[in-house]
Amino acid sequence: MSVPEVTKTMFEIEREARWRVWALFALLLFMVYLCIWVTVVAAEAVVEALSQPAGVDRHFLVFSLSPRGVGLILVFSAAVAVFYWFVSRIGARDHLTRAMHAQPLDPDDRFHQRLADIVEEMRIATGGPAIRCLTVSTVGMNAFAFSDLHGSACIGVTEGALSRLSRQQLEVVVAHEFGHVLSGDYVTATSACLLFGVYTSLGDALDDAMVAGAGTPALLLLGAVGLRALLGLLQLGSAVTNAAISRQRESLADLAAARYTRDPLSLAQALQMMVRHPGGGGYIPDGLSALCIRPTDLNPRSVVQRAMATHPPVNDRIVRLLNIAHVGWDQFQQQAAVAEQVFEEREHISQAPGVSAAAAGAAALSTGLVAVAPAVTVAAAASVAAAATGSAPNTAPPTTTALAPPPPTTMSPAIMPPMAIPAAATNLPRVLSATMPPAAADSLRSHDAHGRALACPACGVPLESYDYEGSTIFVCRSCGGRLVSTAQVQRILARREMRFDESEQRLADYTVEHGDELRRAFAQKRASGQTTHIACPRCGRTMMRRHYSYDYAIEVDLCMVCDLFWFEHDELEALQAIVERTTQ
Repeated sequence: MSVPEVTKTMFEIEREARWRVWALFALLLFMVYLCIWVTVVAAEAVVEALSQPAGVDRHFLVFSLSPRGVGLILVFSAAVAVFYWFVSRIGARDHLTRAMHAQPLDPDDRFHQRLADIVEEMRIATGGPAIRCLTVSTVGMNAFAFSDLHGSACIGVTEGALSRLSRQQLEVVVAHEFGHVLSGDYVTATSACLLFGVYTSLGDALDDAMVAGAGTPALLLLGAVGLRALLGLLQLGSAVTNAAISRQRESLADLAAARYTRDPLSLAQALQMMVRHPGGGGYIPDGLSALCIRPTDLNPRSVVQRAMATHPPVNDRIVRLLNIAHVGWDQFQQQAAVAEQVFEEREHISQAPGVSAAAAGAAALSTGLVAVAPAVTVAAAASVAAAATGSAPNTAPPTTTALAPPPPTTMSPAIMPPMAIPAAATNLPRVLSATMPPAAADSLRSHDAHGRALACPACGVPLESYDYEGSTIFVCRSCGGRLVSTAQVQRILARREMRFDESEQRLADYTVEHGDELRRAFAQKRASGQTTHIACPRCGRTMMRRHYSYDYAIEVDLCMVCDLFWFEHDELEALQAIVERTTQ
């Protein structure tokens, strides 16, 4: 496997940054001029056809081809290009943050705090500019960096990468993004994406609108076609520009990360994990792929696709890093396989919060059972049966007992490979005692709108805060319910610390196998007004009863005002188990 030669240094990239910005403006000017000139030519042809009788020679294209016409069009195009140039740079950070679906860090989240610490350490060590950290709620693995065009930078990492990468791997990924920041090429890439890439996602929406617009007036359809043609030019300009400036800068950023951290193997392993992860790189618009460490299209097939690829082949990048570390490909693959196996053994090390011993004992005495079927499974079966018979199901919450956790996994240090292995054993979740004073950031969230402590909406017992895979959620120790924000659910689904017991696995199996039945039963129950509703623990408003999504037929309660989900016992863990099965 050949290793491409690096023909430019970081310092040469810095010197080229200025003329590349001017080249971007020249490309923008050419595209604007071409659009305006074609429009003028079309207008001249229409006017000439309507103003002269048939059979008379037409001499249009007079103004558009004359020196005076070309000059006027050029001046007007320059004015439009300058206006668009400055308008596109207004609110650059907000535009790109929305396009990436990125969110700021949660200071109470353990994984987010680790990312913030790494970025700050790297910024201090390299003397870089101010950095704003972002995350993207997706199970995909990716990272990106862009400029706000005011001297600061934004570095983002997906939740999938935060949960799957060890600290050493996350450090080198962040160092890769710092390579873009310190070389200054991230400003050029940001400008290119703002000019051509951030608006290209409108093309898909216009395509759908034109397909669905059979009864739309012809004038509106003609305008949509013209706008789609303009967006097509922007997409072409984005592909050409990103291909011209991206491939070399990615290779140089890899080398910069290896130089900053002295750990090229961890970056090689992180790249391999990203391209092999079944969750992909997350949702990244095609026009913004140049900002990411992982390309959107991993296997460009046609000559045109390869010519417009924004990243060099990942295997070439890995081989270059292995050459720096003087490690062979076969040896790297063997070590990577062992490291992945050890990492999988260190997953699912945490026990989900269960009901208290007193509540479990009371439930066992009242029912005469030591252990029963999963709570939601029983409720789901009752809903299906009720839909079939037309009778109202029993909505009383069934009782369950927490199963004994399996013994923790142990490993011999002898099998540890000389690679970056996540120290998950040091990140065991902790239960926050109700007698402990809450943290300053948590005190505002642990009370309702009237200043009272949050209470379970099902049984009224005060909720306890719990460190659930790095996020602080609220748990009812009586019925096992969980109060979780929407953002926290998305993070939890990307993480794999929680261990699932037998009842949670059975619930996941039942939901997958009987999903269509559960959806039909829920629709019939809602149509007949038999759904039960609970009050939001925070604002007191009635929560909406729904399935978490159409793909996952687990009934939850949602408060759209507070953006909070209420999961009954075992539901959150079952949802995690289903998502993990699809992203293994």
